[in-house]
Amino acid sequence: SAASDVYKRQIEDILDRLIDYRGKTPNKTDHGIPLITAKNVRFGYIDPEPREYIAIDDYDTWMTRGIPCQGDVLFTTEAPLANVAQLETQDKVAFAQRMIILQAGKKCDSTFLKYLLMSENFRRTIFSRGSGSTVEGVKQSEFKKVKVCIPSSNSEQVKIAEIIDALAKKIDNEETLIDKYQNIKKGLMQDLLTGKVTV
Repeated sequence: SAASDVYKRQIEDILDRLIDYRGKTPNKTDHGIPLITAKNVRFGYIDPEPREYIAIDDYDTWMTRGIPCQGDVLFTTEAPLANVAQLETQDKVAFAQRMIILQAGKKCDSTFLKYLLMSENFRRTIFSRGSGSTVEGVKQSEFKKVKVCIPSSNSEQVKIAEIIDALAKKIDNEETLIDKYQNIKKGLMQDLLTGKVTV
């Protein structure tokens, strides 16, 4: 089938909502509802470490700026700048510090949006708009105005995201296999060097 038209739009025009908890610091507890900060958002995934929590009773009063949903895209606005991940859980989680939560509109598939924000072109644009001597952060007002090219067809966006997902999974599997073989090699080298196994 023919490819759909590609439109150039500002980020804010393809979002239903942008949720911003930057500048707020919640009271942390030893257990309760997981707290996700910029420290947890890596390039493409959410790292559970460091594990931080807020009290269950504080959730409703803390999360007044908006409740994230499964599939929402997280974007770090500083320290580090431009890490991107997607929320994969339906469980309650709280947010704070140096990131924004992007809820995609009907014009853009959430997973496609994640990969769009991870693309080299987008990152180059963000870092060129960043502030600070070492490009430490980007203002929300600057972020929302960045123009991106997206297929007008949602189904085409989904297909592109599925292809990238499959490639990413293949890369992960290959990297796991490489690690396995490197560990085997180290073990064999150690056995040979200590004389445990003769050549």
